[in-house]
Amino acid sequence: TVDLTLTGVKGPGRVEVFQDGSFGEPVRIFSSSDAAFKTLHQPVASHAHANWVFSALGRYELTFKASAAGLESAPVTYTWYVGGSTANDIVATPTTTSLTWANNELTASVSPSQAKGWIEFRDGAAVLGSAAMTGGTAKLSPALGVGRHSLTAHFIPLYDNDFGPSVSAAVPVTITNPVSPSPSASTSPSSSPSASASTSAPAPATSTAACVQTSRRILDHEHVDYAVRVVNGRLESGVKEGSTWFHPSDVVLHVKPQAVATVPASGFDFLGTPGSRVWQIPQTQQSGIIWLGWNTESVSAGVNWSLTKVSGPGRVAVYEHSSFGQPSVIFNSGDGLPDQYSINAGTHAHGNWAFGKEGTYRLTFVHKMGQLSDTETVAVVVGSTDPKPVAKRSGCGLPRTGDWTAGTVAVGGVLVVGGALMVLGARRRRRTS
Repeated sequence: TVDLTLTGVKGPGRVEVFQDGSFGEPVRIFSSSDAAFKTLHQPVASHAHANWVFSALGRYELTFKASAAGLESAPVTYTWYVGGSTANDIVATPTTTSLTWANNELTASVSPSQAKGWIEFRDGAAVLGSAAMTGGTAKLSPALGVGRHSLTAHFIPLYDNDFGPSVSAAVPVTITNPVSPSPSASTSPSSSPSASASTSAPAPATSTAACVQTSRRILDHEHVDYAVRVVNGRLESGVKEGSTWFHPSDVVLHVKPQAVATVPASGFDFLGTPGSRVWQIPQTQQSGIIWLGWNTESVSAGVNWSLTKVSGPGRVAVYEHSSFGQPSVIFNSGDGLPDQYSINAGTHAHGNWAFGKEGTYRLTFVHKMGQLSDTETVAVVVGSTDPKPVAKRSGCGLPRTGDWTAGTVAVGGVLVVGGALMVLGARRRRRTS
């Protein structure tokens, strides 16, 4: 596992991070006020989401570190803004800048010291040079000519909605002998890293085989999404694992036996009788169980998503937990179909997928976007039922053409092993000045 530890919180209020259990009960992860909740033990190659709660509006800094197998990362601090509806609503934290001159060197200090950005040193209106902030200070040894000078330090924030700009009071300096610049004088910082050289990818291998024996790929523990995209003017629904797209007919989703859960006493009647069993893909990822979401990140307009038909031994329900654990039903075959759900463009979300009995299901979905539509059916094997017979294809057929990855090819294959990255933070506008 990888241990993610919350090592520090700065801000106007408390911070609590929690996930939802199988039926919405809170599972605490991080707390700024309770020392028992500082570390998350995250399985390797997993991806998780959680609820992040802040008790007051304002600016927060959360510092984390990661450790695994005896190795430990350096602390990393993420900035969060709570409140407002757009980046323009965020009020930058005011700063003050001071400047000193000693031993032919200018030293600028900015408060608060955590302000990120750089200092532009000026002599009147002339720019002498720039230096990045380090620990609240920046230095420059300029070449000043003989005569009188009026020196100022101008703090330029890295993000203009993070910290505000400020200018120091002028420092008068009189030079009677020429001052040469220090060999270590700073130069203007680059606003972006230099581009790395790109290399050409090798040409893909081609095959002259007219026919290969294939089987559908079984997905039983991966993070996958039922996604939609536009290819050559056509709307295409697919099962997406990372950056790989599978045609729905080329995969079988397997909900393992350990996904079994018991229907709670109240609030979840749409799943069945309280106390009865369901097999459920959870909204929050659980190790060893497939994690199925939905995704419209590859389209530029909203999508209408419908469940139009269910073939299988039991009822099927897809639902989300609200912020505090109440169920919000998206699809429910138990009260009749079709059911519809609208998804904004650019959405990646997860919910709970509950199946009332073990066995093989086939779910027919329709995606519609404007005048475009696509209807596909996904096979889902639930519980102790063996998915291999469902995955087996009869006969010999041509591999699927186009921008699809086919199922497992019997004559060969490529195994890709991926890790996971947990990204925490807030979107900020990069200052361009």
